Amino acid sequence: MMDQTASVAQPHIRLLACDMDGTLFRSDLKISQRVREAIREAQRVGVTIVLATGRMPAAAKPFVELLGLNGPQIYYNGALVQTTEGETLFHIPIDPPVAQQVVRYTRATRMHLNAYVGDTIYVERLSPEAEFTRNLNRVNPVLVTDLEAFLVQAPTKLVIVRLPLVEEGLIGRLRSAFGDDLSVSSSVPQYCELINPRVDKGQALQAVAEHLGLPIASVAAIGDGENDATLLQAAGVAFAMGNATPHVKAIADHVVGSVEEDGVAEAIERYVLG
Repeated sequence: MMDQTASVAQPHIRLLACDMDGTLFRSDLKISQRVREAIREAQRVGVTIVLATGRMPAAAKPFVELLGLNGPQIYYNGALVQTTEGETLFHIPIDPPVAQQVVRYTRATRMHLNAYVGDTIYVERLSPEAEFTRNLNRVNPVLVTDLEAFLVQAPTKLVIVRLPLVEEGLIGRLRSAFGDDLSVSSSVPQYCELINPRVDKGQALQAVAEHLGLPIASVAAIGDGENDATLLQAAGVAFAMGNATPHVKAIADHVVGSVEEDGVAEAIERYVLG
């Protein structure tokens, strides 16, 4: 990790991939004026801004529009890369038999499950967890009678929602239960996110760079959570938020301010724009 107090302009950065929750916006889902202005200025000088999020396109769309983004975006923790016009660059969903196994597991353990198919969230119950999902993603879940039968079509992502928070040890238990069939992570404290193990944000970032014809040395990334680790590792320049996990900070080139301190704006102002 480099000295976080250094203020060296890196004008070669042409793409910045930015995590959303805990990085781009705070818990109230608002992006500060300073961050919006920094992103606007970066785009004005030719830097492509890419959201790298666990969210689905429909949930990220208001932020894509707010920020005026026009390049490929990374959704579902890297399981889907899609342009703002809706063109899919690649998509790696969960195999249906594995998804059906998760449905059986959550039924047996009485846990709520969201299934993301296409750009829609499907649930078996309109529970408080479904309402939490609606508020967080600003997308209305769709009720299906039998989620196991419905998932003969491959979901892009599955999410186990726990309120008020994911209990300690649950992610480890899920990893043990599903082994090499699924990758399990968490981007917000209430979510256990399950995706195809061949998927990660770093792989998606490499695909975006290749699509745009950019060398990885000109690509930067910023994040705070463990699901951002591969994103930072794949980038030529890695920024960790001040509120990032110790592991994410350790693999970063620079540590900037926390989300409450507009760390994204600091990264852009000090290291992208100079």
